[in-house]
Amino acid sequence: MLKKLKNLVAMITCSIFMFSSVAPVMASNTNSAMTTSSYTNQQKQAIEKLSKSEDKLVDYLKANSATNKNIKTLIDNFFSNELTNDEKFTGNEIAELNTLSENNREVKAKSLNKTKAKVPTAVRKSVVINDTDIDFYDNGIFAIGKNNTSTTSDISVAASIRYAQSYKDYYSWVGVHIFTVAQSLNFSYDGVKADYAGNYDGWYQRGSILSLWQVSEWEEGHYAVGNNYEAKVSGLFHTGFEYQGFGLVIQDLVITQYVTCYPNSAYDATYIERDV
Repeated sequence: MLKKLKNLVAMITCSIFMFSSVAPVMASNTNSAMTTSSYTNQQKQAIEKLSKSEDKLVDYLKANSATNKNIKTLIDNFFSNELTNDEKFTGNEIAELNTLSENNREVKAKSLNKTKAKVPTAVRKSVVINDTDIDFYDNGIFAIGKNNTSTTSDISVAASIRYAQSYKDYYSWVGVHIFTVAQSLNFSYDGVKADYAGNYDGWYQRGSILSLWQVSEWEEGHYAVGNNYEAKVSGLFHTGFEYQGFGLVIQDLVITQYVTCYPNSAYDATYIERDV
């Protein structure tokens, strides 16, 4: 497991040049968020296409995940074989979705009197299929991973320490695995209180094809919450990759993951910011 690099702020040396040279690929950003009525036809079409694609992926996983437990293989097959050319996203469509998402975050940040970096990317919907969680974000990214929720029946009554984690792989709707974010720890329990039992690790790992990569506002830690014990990682991920010869496709995602451990040995992982 690759340990995250602390305070990673360096981009590719020529990233400034690339930003200026790929303007036709990136949707223009505005200082104020757009209302639904002000969306362009291209933006409305991108949203409609995103909704249909999400439904198609959910149906595909429901039909195939019971017989094939390798979710990454299923995702690769879905993008390779299940989408028609018309259903595949273009770099411009992803850029439109990213712009709309960033505008929505800006409006929410102002309403909450927070910095934009502290407002998570909005989740359009979440789905559980067998033991797999899927979160669909409004910017053309989705996250998929094991349903990391346990009950007291998952472990021996005689035990007093157990392992807990949150873990998700993040994909762009162009079919690219862009990065992974995870955390894990051991916690103790006695029926009255859950506590830290060592080996905490919070980390992220970039996808293999990213040509632009920056992580800022990274935070990780663990702490008591009443009689429960909790761990949290969060960060702002700024990524770019070449796609279909269009140059860089830029996507941003603010991620927060929690693991909450309970005195009765149960724990759960959540992936949506609860403070806002």
